[in-house]
Amino acid sequence: MECRESKIRALGLSKGDILSEQELDEAVHLVQIYALDRGMIPIAGIITRPLPDGDHQILGLGHNELADGIPGVHGETGAVKNMGRIYGGYADLVATSSLSPCPFCQCTLARHMGIKTVRILDDKNYRPDKSDYEKVGIKPVIKSHAGIEATFASWVNDPKNQVIWSRDIGIASGGKKAPKSFSPEEVRALTDRACRLAKEGGFFKEAPIGALIVDDLGQVVGAGFPRIGIDNDPSKVAAMTAWRNSGSRDDWNRCTLVLSCGPDNIAYSMFKVFNFGQLIVASDKIFAGRVAEVRSLGRTVIVDSNGGADETLANWLATESMATTREYLGADFGV
Repeated sequence: MECRESKIRALGLSKGDILSEQELDEAVHLVQIYALDRGMIPIAGIITRPLPDGDHQILGLGHNELADGIPGVHGETGAVKNMGRIYGGYADLVATSSLSPCPFCQCTLARHMGIKTVRILDDKNYRPDKSDYEKVGIKPVIKSHAGIEATFASWVNDPKNQVIWSRDIGIASGGKKAPKSFSPEEVRALTDRACRLAKEGGFFKEAPIGALIVDDLGQVVGAGFPRIGIDNDPSKVAAMTAWRNSGSRDDWNRCTLVLSCGPDNIAYSMFKVFNFGQLIVASDKIFAGRVAEVRSLGRTVIVDSNGGADETLANWLATESMATTREYLGADFGV
């Protein structure tokens, strides 16, 4: 019997290929089953450009990668990662997902990238809060694909998959735990480190933003700067880079996210969905981002007023186009 991977290749699921809407839905199903056959969570996404005749041109496809120890790569963000950057913006693209995107992916697709059309092929097996769509004035298109629904239902109802599924949607085990309480000197040391990462990112022609993820023992478990240009990945803001470097775990409520500036939409979603316990910001003077929204979730927010973050980011904003700054800070930046 022909393997699923061969079937996917036989369908020609690669950039530039053109599918009807029905073929697109079947393609998402095949990617979902391909993920399942690889031992992954069977959630898949495809990003397309709609054509005047109603067909779709494939720009990127992907699946959930948490089983490989990589947080932050769901079906939708997997498709974004494999799509790469598109100059001119993402508003006219279509994101089709096998499962209703969680608020983390909603923030990535709709709020950060500004994609206006989200298609959902299974809204039965997982029904997350959809308020992030409302915040940007879009209403997802919801369909029912029997094969996709049956495939995911069989997987999610298997008890052996409950731990990884809980981790994937932000359900922590062992109850609520507190992040570390840092002294002012420790806070400054962390923000200095985030600022050094920001300057390193600027050296590589990325936005000068640094991020750290620190556990409840005060140890850095992930760090980085944006890699949107380096990795050709529109979703890889600084917080995402640090998070993907942190490995798979379910105790994010014990962790502190440290940023050289305010949190973007993706960083905010790490608090909303995955319950990060604390935010430390070197400065919110140049870019406050979603600091207020993180506070509204009841999380501790510490603003250090570390001047080392301001000049570097201000200079970058003064020299980059609005299209580039929105790619790094969010499609709603400056609106």
